[in-house]
Amino acid sequence: MLGQKSTLFNPGPGTNFVFKVDNLKLSSDETSNINAKTYQNRNKIGSRITKIEELGGSFTFHDIQSNMLELNLKLIDGDLPKILAYMLKIRYQKSITHLSKLIIELEKDNPLNYDLSHNHPFYRYKIIKFLYDAALGMTPEAIWDGEIAANGGIIVVKNNGDILAYHTYHKSKFEDYLLKNTFLEQPTTSEDENHPGTEKTKENYPNKSIKNFKFGWLYEDGNNLKLKLNLQVRFTK
Repeated sequence: MLGQKSTLFNPGPGTNFVFKVDNLKLSSDETSNINAKTYQNRNKIGSRITKIEELGGSFTFHDIQSNMLELNLKLIDGDLPKILAYMLKIRYQKSITHLSKLIIELEKDNPLNYDLSHNHPFYRYKIIKFLYDAALGMTPEAIWDGEIAANGGIIVVKNNGDILAYHTYHKSKFEDYLLKNTFLEQPTTSEDENHPGTEKTKENYPNKSIKNFKFGWLYEDGNNLKLKLNLQVRFTK
């Protein structure tokens, strides 16, 4: 906490969650027009999602760009890819970033149609499992076997120099800290400001450092219209 907010789950092209647009057909010009007209909006990604829904379209989670990440998440919990996907949609569309608030929204919407009649905390429980495993070693591009070392944990150095230690021996306190002190960050989209709906390239921007996350705009994939949302988790200060 002494410098920039620490990252719990690092972003990359592999942490893109891919959505397919259903119940709507747009021409290439119409798709380009939506990307262009929303580019200058403060929440351009959320504006694009909302515009598609206003036109009668709907978003269905398709897959994660990294097959390794998708398998790692399914190992933690079979529903995690879908839960995180719909949590990302809420984050980008409504600009709600804190994990605890996003869980409240998930419980309201209940996109997986869980039986909540007895107040089982399905979404909270499964997201905490994701945060816990991410804190103790699960990454997007390495096989995760679920094995957590007995001496696992994190040390937090605060701005005032205080040191906090959270150990796996005190699992509930560790999980509570993770949930209360994390939010979903938006990495750079890599979108070309001169040609919204396309990615920046070294050829067009030779003097810029370009990150290759490549998400956030509507694009055509064969006969399908798709949108990618990127997952990054940071600690709050």
